[in-house]
Amino acid sequence: MAHPHPSPWSPRPSRAERRARRSSRAQRGWWIALIVAVGIVAGAAMAVGAAALLTDDSEPSATPPPTHRTPTTVPRSTATTVTTTPGVKCRSGLTADAPLRLWIAGDSIAWSVGNGLGKRAAATGVVAPVYESRVSSGVSSPGFFDWPKRVGEEVPRLNPEVVVFVMGTNDWMAPQPTPLDATGQPAWKGKYEAQVQALVDALARDGRILYWLGPPILKDPKQDAGAQAAAAVIKDVVAQHRDAHYVDAHALLDAEDGTYTPTIDVNGKKVLVRSGDGIHLTPEGGDLVGAALFELIDQQCSLRAQAVPNSKQVVVETKGSTSVPVGSSSNASTPQATTPATTPPTAPPPVATAPPASSPSTAPPATTPTTAASK
Repeated sequence: MAHPHPSPWSPRPSRAERRARRSSRAQRGWWIALIVAVGIVAGAAMAVGAAALLTDDSEPSATPPPTHRTPTTVPRSTATTVTTTPGVKCRSGLTADAPLRLWIAGDSIAWSVGNGLGKRAAATGVVAPVYESRVSSGVSSPGFFDWPKRVGEEVPRLNPEVVVFVMGTNDWMAPQPTPLDATGQPAWKGKYEAQVQALVDALARDGRILYWLGPPILKDPKQDAGAQAAAAVIKDVVAQHRDAHYVDAHALLDAEDGTYTPTIDVNGKKVLVRSGDGIHLTPEGGDLVGAALFELIDQQCSLRAQAVPNSKQVVVETKGSTSVPVGSSSNASTPQATTPATTPPTAPPPVATAPPASSPSTAPPATTPTTAASK
């Protein structure tokens, strides 16, 4: 059964938090009984103490009894799992003429997330989003699409201040029990870890902030197990970098019991967030994940506080981006090309911690999506 969401943009509690809440409700009755019992005992003790004071001629103690302060804890993100503490704050003084430069890139799920997050961020007037999606691409398959090379090309060109990298779903086949390395562990893990590390090092440097969006829960159990094994490696690598954060799409989109669900309850109404293939997101799913990402970025970059009323930036889709039609049950073997890019109206300004950005010579204003998210 799908879980309720208070609003389309409200972050969803993680499974751990949901279990904690159920446990808290179960224990609440015991705590009430215990407090009542303690109150009775304390009252009796106070009565005895008062009687003793009436018969005690000694001087009262000048030292007050020690007090104990209950530690305060700060709850983790309710929408996602972020494995590191923010190390760098975003540039302040964002304006419509000098917006935050946001790059959203990755596999075909980045298409729906790029639209969902891009529209929401651009509506503040102080974020200029550019997104790029490549169907069937992954970390483990640079021969199909070379993301390290692409990052090396686009980061100098766009000079992004915040990067949302959507990757891991297509790496579900990377985890293999054999061959083994010299330590007796599956060899895929060390290789994959090095590939992820190279991307994190390239994306989260020079003052840039990286949010790595991992794979969502997949309908096929075998694919989901492989994708989550890859995600575990990504989490470990990301956790070692202060400016990189892992965002758990699996926990955001699974059912109350941790299983796959195509729908999410929003204000008591079921919303279809997954496409028919059990892999991709619907436009509504892209909006949901995009809203969760926006909340995380807003916490670090104060986007709402700096928003410009009645101003809106252009959402730019990179030339060559590909996607899969909504409801497709194929494995995305035939990518659908997007509209060719055009030159955006203005070039992004540079930041002090990175080389000056060159004017993007390609990238179109985003049009109303007619296709669904792609893997």
